[in-house]
Amino acid sequence: MDAPVITVRDLRKRLGAVDVLRGISLEVMPQEIFVIMGPSGTGKTVLLRHLIGLLTPDAGEIFLWDAPVHALRGDDLDAVRLRIGVVFQSAALFDSMTVADNVAFPLRRHRAESEVKIRESVATLLDLVGLTGAEEKMPAMLSGGMRKRVGIARALALSPDLVFYDEPTAGLDPPAAREVESLIWRLRSDLAVTSVVVTHDLWTAFGIGDRVAVLMDGTLLAIGTPRDIMADPRPQLQEFIHPPPVGGERGGEG
Repeated sequence: MDAPVITVRDLRKRLGAVDVLRGISLEVMPQEIFVIMGPSGTGKTVLLRHLIGLLTPDAGEIFLWDAPVHALRGDDLDAVRLRIGVVFQSAALFDSMTVADNVAFPLRRHRAESEVKIRESVATLLDLVGLTGAEEKMPAMLSGGMRKRVGIARALALSPDLVFYDEPTAGLDPPAAREVESLIWRLRSDLAVTSVVVTHDLWTAFGIGDRVAVLMDGTLLAIGTPRDIMADPRPQLQEFIHPPPVGGERGGEG
């Protein structure tokens, strides 16, 4: 059996007076699309920051492959980060750079390649995300969905084995959201990457996740396939998956 790409053991983090993460344990397997789902303010972003080495836990362990991310610093941590890509919620594009230069940024920073080779790589990446011909556009000229796809192309520039997506469909209209979801799904087969998707969007979680971890109040309420999560009878979980109707959806009142 393949070894996990990510192993988290009894992860704990306190921020101020709040226990944000309370004993998180999970594993993510190679080429899996693993979704971390939960309402806003439940610790999803804090967990993500621990996984990519931006925060140090108060207790517990985090391994990416066999690297103890919780204990690494400096060059050792940077070496692990070169094997991962991160797609930020806002896409985090450089507004003063063209699409091509945004995608080329990590290549110029970390690879000693000719400009011709870099441009070829950028063209390949933009074709992969369906943005051929957008090289000279500025970020302000792009739709929200296009900005997300540029962010994905940039995250893939160094050929990572593992990609993290922070709320990849947030702020997108349904067609653009489905396009991004399809892209994440396709990259698994095209590039054999492992994906971790952080989202509060039920449609995204159940639409693309091989397994879903439901995070509530700093603890993992459940981990399983979308079918497993939907069938879990616990009221707290069902209330999140099937929230009560609001406003005019209630019907028969008034």
